[in-house]
Amino acid sequence: MRKLISVVLIAMMLTAYLTGCGGDSGGSSTEDRTDLIYRVKSEPPSLDWCAVSDLSTWSILNQMADTLVMKDEDGNIVPGLAESWEFLNDNQTVRFKLREDVKFHNGEMMTADDVVYSLNRAIANPITVLSTTAMKEAEKVDDYTVDLHLKHAYEPILECLLGSHTFITSQKAVEEMGDEAFGRAPVYSGPYQFESWETGDNVVLVANEDYWRGSPAIKKITFKIIPNANTAAIALETGEADFMEDPDSSDRENLINSDNLACYETYQAGTFYIAFNNAEGRFADERLREAVCLTVDREAIVEGSFGGNALAISNPFPPTVFGYDENIKTKEQDIERAKELVVEAGYPDGLTVDTYVSDDPMYLRPTEILQSQLKEIGINLNIIKQERGVFMTQVYYNMDYELAVGSLIASYKDADYEWVEYHGSEAGSFNYLLTDVPEINEYLETGRYSTDKEVRQEAYTNLAQYIVDHSVICPLFIRMNTIICNKDLKGVVPDDLARYHVFDYSW
Repeated sequence: MRKLISVVLIAMMLTAYLTGCGGDSGGSSTEDRTDLIYRVKSEPPSLDWCAVSDLSTWSILNQMADTLVMKDEDGNIVPGLAESWEFLNDNQTVRFKLREDVKFHNGEMMTADDVVYSLNRAIANPITVLSTTAMKEAEKVDDYTVDLHLKHAYEPILECLLGSHTFITSQKAVEEMGDEAFGRAPVYSGPYQFESWETGDNVVLVANEDYWRGSPAIKKITFKIIPNANTAAIALETGEADFMEDPDSSDRENLINSDNLACYETYQAGTFYIAFNNAEGRFADERLREAVCLTVDREAIVEGSFGGNALAISNPFPPTVFGYDENIKTKEQDIERAKELVVEAGYPDGLTVDTYVSDDPMYLRPTEILQSQLKEIGINLNIIKQERGVFMTQVYYNMDYELAVGSLIASYKDADYEWVEYHGSEAGSFNYLLTDVPEINEYLETGRYSTDKEVRQEAYTNLAQYIVDHSVICPLFIRMNTIICNKDLKGVVPDDLARYHVFDYSW
């Protein structure tokens, strides 16, 4: 029986289920293989984790680099490069005792100097600020002990140390090679090490036989760069690729019905929504924002954009992050009231709005459906399609927009990750919504500075309620993180943060 494996999110719980897709997995013709061909959609700009923020590159880096802590199969935080830790100084310092058997890919042993260098490099880097914002500095205690000093006690600090923003790097390699050369042939401590990079075609990693957790079963990974989703789907079906993240929705059904493939899915720890410029332009008027929110048909957007393979939401936070409250709901659809609000805002004849959108289908398709829906209340969207980089600059960096379909993926699974998008101190920086609202700031500050879980949960409940009550954004959907791979590949598990580890796989 072919396998379609999905992990479906319901409220605060993940429930795994197995569903048949026809066919028979039968005997394996891959039992002697030790290689894996992993499709990525774009060329890495660099393989230096301090220089990148795209998911395709992280797919490669996740195989090469390690963090101080990691998660086990039950989601518990467990030792990684740090064998233990303790909180000191009223929880404003975390002291890590490091493993003494970790060897970098250049043969050098990891010491506290490398960890201090890596953490301080992250703290100083604007790309990694999403995870390091509460960190002050790292300090060496002895050769295998490091203190991480925080700006204040910070409940989600260990969550922040799990991801690609805090990979541990060989200090000697970076300083001797320089940032640019390091980015082309990096040195980490993970289960796979860099072998080659053929620009425009592939990146090849090979097993690190000295890995502290043991040698991986898969000995070679070829990351095949295939930008076109349809071409990638064909490569998967013909066996020219073994593993692919997030196929185009138009290919998904054919892929999961293939005799040779398996599908693993879970809802993403992140949300897509309608972003409004809350400070400048016409949507600084809450009445217009509310009119849009009262008009949107989320289920129609999910069905039309993804064939139903996404989750319509009315909450600004995803269910798998701390701080989510299932009781938070947006107002019910009310077209007549929406029309009245447009008139009350001063537009009896309606209005035309330029909306910028990335050419990525996951943004473009929802925007096109939204365009059709908003016509009913007299808001005419003039869609201006842009290459993703241009769109990011226009909307996220220059904040030159009125309304756009945006997204924010959790960099760690705590509602504190929303600080950068809503807090007034970030307005004009990461906060492209341009909110500087006393109530929002207060809820975020309480959630960040308190170490009492009940106090923090109440703060994030209040924050979510304020966001929906005042139409700060309009929540739309959570998309799927999907893996399509060769059915004989074992150990594959979907992940809501798309952190996949080939170390756990085998044929």
